[in-house]
Amino acid sequence: TACTVATCALGMKATLFGFATAFSALLVRVFDFMDIRREVFAFEVASSTQSKKRVMVAADQGQVNKIMGLEDYSGEDALVLRTEKCSFVENYFSRTEKRSDSESASNRYLVPVVLAVAAAAAIICGVNGGASAGIGTFNGCISVGLPMLILLSSSYPLHMASAKLSRIDSAIIGEASVEEYSGTTMICFDDADAFPSYGVALENLRIYGKGDIETIIEQMDAVFSKLGGPLRSVFALMISECPKPYRVKIDGVYDDGVKATVDGSELYIGSAAFMEKNGFVVTDKTKESGGKVFSTMYLAENGALRAKFFIRYTLDGGFEAIIKKLARRGIASVILTGDSNINDELLAQFIDISKLPVKVVRRSIDDAPLHSDRADSGIVSVGGVRDLVSTVTMCDRLAGIIGTMRAVRIASTVICALVILAVALLNMAGLVSSLHVLIYHLFWMIPAWLVTRFNIG
Repeated sequence: TACTVATCALGMKATLFGFATAFSALLVRVFDFMDIRREVFAFEVASSTQSKKRVMVAADQGQVNKIMGLEDYSGEDALVLRTEKCSFVENYFSRTEKRSDSESASNRYLVPVVLAVAAAAAIICGVNGGASAGIGTFNGCISVGLPMLILLSSSYPLHMASAKLSRIDSAIIGEASVEEYSGTTMICFDDADAFPSYGVALENLRIYGKGDIETIIEQMDAVFSKLGGPLRSVFALMISECPKPYRVKIDGVYDDGVKATVDGSELYIGSAAFMEKNGFVVTDKTKESGGKVFSTMYLAENGALRAKFFIRYTLDGGFEAIIKKLARRGIASVILTGDSNINDELLAQFIDISKLPVKVVRRSIDDAPLHSDRADSGIVSVGGVRDLVSTVTMCDRLAGIIGTMRAVRIASTVICALVILAVALLNMAGLVSSLHVLIYHLFWMIPAWLVTRFNIG
């Protein structure tokens, strides 16, 4: 625009490229609209009050580094995430305003290159044809050289992805979150994601000694309210409307049990082997009840066995599909739990874990259940865990598309520079028109548009 105004003001007989300039301005407005629509989609999800929101946050690297068999998915450069539920998503606006570092860096190099080549071509043509030829050449060079593909390379893919994710009530907040979450190597799930409470049932209960069944259920509820997992909801449904408040401290989470202190009483909850390791004599080790086989769990208090629980676990129908989807993308799955019954052996009853990168890991004492009031995340969903995983994998797809666009953009700039210099040396700058500029940009934009449509749909 500045070149056109200068040409007209000085009365030079240089070629104008008003149509190319107008087309570029139109694209700017179109993609600004796309960015606003993308932010609207994200805000509607992040501000939803319908239910608890699911987010992805960074996992404890120290805990996952110790997982045997998944060493290739952890380590210093690994990106390990974990699912979490929260009521409020923090730093929404700072994430929305943050721009992609890699995109900004490439543009910082491309624009000066185009301007330098345009200036060189203008000098060559100006020496041969005068000031008008030089100004016209410079105007034409920047019209061709400044790639309109910049406008398509990130805005359009992000808009397409946001529109698709909004249909499953999910969102990627800010364009920088694509880089932040792409390249994920491992995702840690809550045990209730794999074994939801509606698929877990307490089928039978045996009391030892003079145990009070109501107190036993309340103690189990108090412990699992700290540990989380499906049993948290199972025991919560069994207690009275006004349960007694308990002071609970989790003293240790082990492979086959939990040690806790509840109102000063020392409780051991776990398998028969866990009980025997801690000095309790277990004579009733059967897992059968009513002709059916169940997972069993024992409760001991102050040196004596109090109860035995027969529990049925059912894996969520869609969780196997989630694990397989992640495995195809080179992402391992980890189930964090404080429930001694949930382990690799139980998981193997439902899926063939020998062919999938999935493990069950004990939740550490300091690792609270994956629920909080506030969380800082660029991945949000008000749907299920499947939708949350789809949003993470979308980041990988977007990163691939934007990376391809960046390579195409660089190629278009390099080829443009060579063409410009050739045209200037051959003194053919006067033959270039707005139509040629438009054709050149469409030549690169249409394939880029097809790449986005094909990969996101």
